[in-house]
Amino acid sequence: VSTDPIRFLDGMYYVNTQVGEDLVTNPEPNSLPEELLLDAEGKPIVLSRSSLAKQGQLLMSGTQMLQLRNNLKTIHDRFKTLYKVEDGDDFAVEIEFKITAGNKLAIKQARPWVFAPPLTLTPEVAVPSNKPTARSTKEGRTVVTKLAPLVPNAAASWSMSGPDKGAFFIWTTPTRRDLYFYPQDYENPEDADGDNVYSIVLTATDPDSGEKTNIDFTMTVVNDADDDSGDLPVVSIRPLPGIVEGGLATFVVSADPAPAGTIAVNVNIGQDGRFLWSSGMVTAWVSTSGRATIGSRTRDDDTDEPDGSVSATLRPGVGYTVSADEGTASVGVADNDGPPDPEVSVTAGSDVTEGGDAQFTVTATPSPTAPLSVSLTVGQEGAFGAITGTQTVTIPTEGSATVAVGTADDDSDEPDGSVSVTVDAGDGYTASATQGTASVGVADNDDPPPAPEVNITASRGGSEGENVTFTLTAAPALTSDLAVLVTVAASGDFGVSTGSQTVTIPAAGSATLTIATTDDDADEPDGSVTLSLNDGDGYTVGSLSTETVSVLDNDDAPLATSEVSVTSGGDVTEGADAQFTVTADPAPSAPLTVNLTVGQEGDYGAATGTQAVTIPAAGSATLTVATTDDDADEPDGSVSVTVDAGDGYSVSATQGAASAVVADNDDPPKTDEEESTGNADVDLGQVEVGRRISYVAPSLRPAGAEDCIVGAGVLWKRVGGQEVVTRSDNGFSLDYSGGLPRLSGRAKLRAAPALYRIEYVCGHPQSWSGSYTIAVEVLGAGMGFDADSLGRRTLYKGQQRTIKPPQLFHAEGAVTYTVSPALPAGLSLDTASGVISGAPTTLQGQATYTVTATDSKTGGAQTAAFDVRLSVVSGMHWSASSMPDMVFEAGERIEIVPPALVNPTTNLRYTYSATHNGVLTMHPYSGRLLASSARPMVKNTYTITAYEDRAYDDRTPQRISITVDVEVQDVHLLGAGQTVSIPAMALPGLSGTITYSLAATPALPGGLSFDSETGAISGTLDAGRTQAKQTYTVTATDADGNTADCRFKIEVRNLVLSGTQSSYSVGAGDPLSISPTRSGGIGAVSYSISPASSELPSGVSFNTETGAISGTPSREFAEKTFTVTATDSANPPQTASYSVSIRVDPSAKAPRVSITAGSAVTEGANASFTVTATP
Repeated sequence: VSTDPIRFLDGMYYVNTQVGEDLVTNPEPNSLPEELLLDAEGKPIVLSRSSLAKQGQLLMSGTQMLQLRNNLKTIHDRFKTLYKVEDGDDFAVEIEFKITAGNKLAIKQARPWVFAPPLTLTPEVAVPSNKPTARSTKEGRTVVTKLAPLVPNAAASWSMSGPDKGAFFIWTTPTRRDLYFYPQDYENPEDADGDNVYSIVLTATDPDSGEKTNIDFTMTVVNDADDDSGDLPVVSIRPLPGIVEGGLATFVVSADPAPAGTIAVNVNIGQDGRFLWSSGMVTAWVSTSGRATIGSRTRDDDTDEPDGSVSATLRPGVGYTVSADEGTASVGVADNDGPPDPEVSVTAGSDVTEGGDAQFTVTATPSPTAPLSVSLTVGQEGAFGAITGTQTVTIPTEGSATVAVGTADDDSDEPDGSVSVTVDAGDGYTASATQGTASVGVADNDDPPPAPEVNITASRGGSEGENVTFTLTAAPALTSDLAVLVTVAASGDFGVSTGSQTVTIPAAGSATLTIATTDDDADEPDGSVTLSLNDGDGYTVGSLSTETVSVLDNDDAPLATSEVSVTSGGDVTEGADAQFTVTADPAPSAPLTVNLTVGQEGDYGAATGTQAVTIPAAGSATLTVATTDDDADEPDGSVSVTVDAGDGYSVSATQGAASAVVADNDDPPKTDEEESTGNADVDLGQVEVGRRISYVAPSLRPAGAEDCIVGAGVLWKRVGGQEVVTRSDNGFSLDYSGGLPRLSGRAKLRAAPALYRIEYVCGHPQSWSGSYTIAVEVLGAGMGFDADSLGRRTLYKGQQRTIKPPQLFHAEGAVTYTVSPALPAGLSLDTASGVISGAPTTLQGQATYTVTATDSKTGGAQTAAFDVRLSVVSGMHWSASSMPDMVFEAGERIEIVPPALVNPTTNLRYTYSATHNGVLTMHPYSGRLLASSARPMVKNTYTITAYEDRAYDDRTPQRISITVDVEVQDVHLLGAGQTVSIPAMALPGLSGTITYSLAATPALPGGLSFDSETGAISGTLDAGRTQAKQTYTVTATDADGNTADCRFKIEVRNLVLSGTQSSYSVGAGDPLSISPTRSGGIGAVSYSISPASSELPSGVSFNTETGAISGTPSREFAEKTFTVTATDSANPPQTASYSVSIRVDPSAKAPRVSITAGSAVTEGANASFTVTATP
């Protein structure tokens, strides 16, 4: 559609596509439509994806979407012109299209959308009877008003304001929006004005656009002399004992007296604290026993928090009143989490100078109740003599301790550095995420040595292609490598890499910079390379800071070559010669042959193709290209000449081609618009009443015009000397079955001669029109039907059907009807009305039946007949008679697909119902039952219904159903040795006192027991014992003997680490790999190591996700024992660990190197050292 009816975005087109359709109305079974919005470039906004498309893909390519949008825009613009739609008017065009297997777009039909001005309607209010009525109620009554009819926007959010809003409340659920009005006492009004008229303003807000709709709402309370509200049951609520977080907060709702039938009591669940999984309005179903039990599950978290409570408040409803004294109850919820470990942070003191102590303050928040040992790691940047590594500090109960790290005052000039302290992980505390490390700056106090002076002391040039060199020298001698900044510049084009560079002078004191040049074939002047020293760190630039060397060219000068260009002598008219001048610069010393290509645009008889021209020593030559003078009207064209490559010359880069315009001198022919429109006349003469008119429509297309693709016809009738437009007259109307319109139909009544005119207006591909007149006189005739045949009617076996006859004209007296042959079994003919009705009982192929009407005309009965072709087929039905039971585990994605439909029809929709509240939703176009992550649910019977979502004149829509039992079992993953408590699941349809029983098999895991009063399973599991997943069945029975089963699964796991040795010994430089095998964990498993991973051998690391220790140790490491602990996500978590000792020995591949000093010396003598490698 050439508009956006979904989001109302400007310039967007809406597309709805299905897969594998034979017809637009017959999609592939279980196909969900793909819905798109296309912008002007055919780029989509995806509203919904097809269920049959590949993951992440769309049904159409980008090229197909652009082609579709462009075609629709063309049709839209043509219709807009045809219907004379003004800019700004609401108008759109809808098309039906297919993309064939051959990738061809086929547009089947187009329909215009015309938008009427919006209507302003006064919303109706629905009361419990669901009938529109005045907004009033007797005193003592609860009134429920459905909000959906007021503003039919399912996503709208509702709020209210006004002086009397305390008398109302809004109940919102995923499927309902209801307004409740509390029962009132007429004699004691509580509205703001005291006149028993309660007023509010309802506001509906669209969540996407933010638009608001306000509705003034009033409810008038009238006196009820026979007020029986006191006879309604009074509902109260009381709590059961308090619970620990993670338990079920339970309430008992009682009605006094017990109701005659089950009533729905509205209860609002709230909380003090944060313990509930969900809160809000729930329903308690109070049966004739007078009692119902409801519960709200609390969450067992790891957060230390104050104790709280879960509250339940009765809200007004239909069929009961709320107790004034027992309308609210609360169940205490006790927190089971201890206070958190203190968080340890570290802050730095002031910066120091080398030789001073760096001060740090380590703080625990909150202060510990007993002295707390905290592990620290001391590190440093630079070499300031700090004692680094792991240390321990004890924080007293005051909450903080001071750590001093000493530094050494040496004589070495060095950069400033720092000393850092980091809080490591440990027992009884956590390290601060934001203040877990601190550092103190350490300033160096030694003067730097004198900087060496750098000069360019030598250089060498050469010919192109040879290297040029520069020698840089630093004095005095260096103690380490020195980086010197230089700039390379060049004169000439010899491929020198210029710009800034860095030259490293080793401790020996000099370095040579080599710069390459390129040996090319171009003759060019000699050049040079210049090197300049730049200022930098650690040195000074001497007087010899710049040096230039020569680079000599080694190529001979080239011979001169002429450059050839071409210019045009000017534009011409067809029949004249076009002149071109071809020039060589410099002029050749001898005649030069040049290759050319002659071309043309248009059809002017030019001799095109390759030609040659000879340029004399004078330097230029003229080329003449002749054109032909014809009689054809055609667009202006041109003749061009292009210089081609050849020997002894080059082609000009800027003037290598030229062209001359050739003007046409012929007049254009007359256009189609100048031709006259077509017209004709038809005289039908006299036609009898009830007879169909027939004639051949004349051609209306003017001479030279194309056949019409998009057009419209208009029927005119001459009345009183003037023509008026009519859609039909006396049974006549326009018929387009032959392409152009013609008058068709049966005359209904006798009429004097009438004159009709049929006009046809073509809008595409050309604009033209034509018309013709028809003269006809209708004479009286005998009895006859409006139609000879009702055509084909397909009936469904077993479905009621009614077939009415065509309209009968000019019958006299009573009429009786007969049919031949006999109708299919189950159908009958009403002999007085001619109506065929009934439900066929047997299948039958198509057969033709003739119905004859006979009147009682005086002097001789008249007869008339019509026929109808009937066939009886199987109606819509499921391909399978039943569906198997479906059992899932909690958390699974559920998609239940019903059996395929046999003989499905158009406008098919699905709905469903369930025996009790469930966890599944339905896709209305495929009938699939869905849940993205299913919650536990006892066995629930879902009824899936497929129905035709449309109305028929002669039959009721088809509607068929099938049932499926669905169960979602909770899965309890338990850790061996854990203390667990599994509460009973709330079961539907039970009330009053409930008792529970557990099936005898399988037996519960060792250490667990079952409570038949509460249905809970609790206890401490046997340590080290595991159990595969088993299914258990609990049966609940209420006081009335009603039962319900709940099935769930229990699996016991034991976290175990294996697959490692007790000790590992490798050589330095050899790989180390320790990888444990884990089994029996619940959920995600993390790993920790003690001592910290920072104490592993250098080059070895610890993986917190796998518990592996691996790497290549770089040096010797004394034997040390580490413990790795795995912790899973159970509640409480399971842990398992393994210990391993690691030793790294010296490797034969890496000798141990040591150094010893010789004797002391007096300045001026050499100091000796001995460096030794063993082995």
